[in-house]
Amino acid sequence: LLALREATRAGFPVEQVAPKVWEQARSYVMDQQLRDGGFRYDAEEPASGMVAAGTASLLILREQLEEAGSAAAKEELDRAITRGLDACGTYFLPDRNLVPSKKDTDSYHYCHLYAIERAGSLARKHLMGQRNWYAEGAQYLVNQQYEDGHWSDGTCMRPKDVLGTCFALLFLKRATRPAVITGG
Repeated sequence: LLALREATRAGFPVEQVAPKVWEQARSYVMDQQLRDGGFRYDAEEPASGMVAAGTASLLILREQLEEAGSAAAKEELDRAITRGLDACGTYFLPDRNLVPSKKDTDSYHYCHLYAIERAGSLARKHLMGQRNWYAEGAQYLVNQQYEDGHWSDGTCMRPKDVLGTCFALLFLKRATRPAVITGG
């Protein structure tokens, strides 16, 4: 969704497919949200780092559907976003993934921080719940940086140092452009 959003913003001719994709994605993402606002990787796990990714997806969908002139389920989408942001604030821990998976508490940690950045920046929110997500995440990352300038997290993806550095910089840079929401 982030890539399609950026393609749309860059002027690529996606008008024929985008409205249908945005609506289908809205339906799918809303169906995946848990009652507490969270999201999870699969049905057997509790809410996880997907809370931030799912919430960012909802924010992108609201923005794009609004830009397309669609008022479909706007109130429902707004409530889902509020629940998602509240869940991010409830579960946010800068030193590990949200409500860690039973399998691996370090998986995709810096990727998760970037998902938090996406949700916070898209929502134009300084706080998630009572948590200053950026200040806490930035302080954690600055403390984790190696002397030569790289970061390496416990992700299962390789190369850990390259990916860790990329995701840390995306978070610190606040690389996600905020959403353009005209109605509130």
